[in-house]
Amino acid sequence: MKYSICIGIDTHARKNAVCALDTDTGEAVTATLPGDPEAVADWIEAQGFGGSVHAVYEAGPTGFRLARTLRGRGIGCTVIAPSKTAYPHDRDKRDPKDAEWLARLLASGAVRGVYVPTEEQEALCRLSKLRDETVRDLKRAKQRLKSFVLVRGVRY
Repeated sequence: MKYSICIGIDTHARKNAVCALDTDTGEAVTATLPGDPEAVADWIEAQGFGGSVHAVYEAGPTGFRLARTLRGRGIGCTVIAPSKTAYPHDRDKRDPKDAEWLARLLASGAVRGVYVPTEEQEALCRLSKLRDETVRDLKRAKQRLKSFVLVRGVRY
């Protein structure tokens, strides 16, 4: 789909680099914003972009809260998998450059989104992972205890 404004967001816990690309003129507006998803949504709305606006960012440890916030405010948002994202070989690894690259990928139609779970689904997924980690930790602790006891010659 063709969007008038393509917004690339390089997300981090404490800050977000944002690049809004006007696909008609090629003009880019960049900013560094706090890590709060509300700040990103406020910035996009404050720019007063006309036409269809769509944002893209890579999935990561910050979760899907940004996507849900933007969608809740009527701003289209696609979350993409970092492993499926093509980057140039002479990669200049700076946040504003990454944000611009994401905006250009979106403008060219070269992004494919991942499923954005609801808050409940994301919470269940985290709970399941936490349970698996706890079971694994318990197994390791039992093995260490059994080894300790065995070395000391105690039967159990």
